[in-house]
Amino acid sequence: MADAITGLKYRTGLKTGLTRYGLTDTDLHRLVSANLVPNLKNNPVPITEAMLYNLYASLR
Repeated sequence: MADAITGLKYRTGLKTGLTRYGLTDTDLHRLVSANLVPNLKNNPVPITEAMLYNLYASLR
């Protein structure tokens, strides 16, 4: 099922990662900063800037 959904995303041109947006390292840092919001402190696992950066970097 997951493979079928992934195939559909590619066939329809749905952006599936950040690569197609052409983000620079500066853009990536801005994205991380914009997502460090106070309600992240409500998570059972603390979300750090490094965690967000690694997540977004893996999507490039």
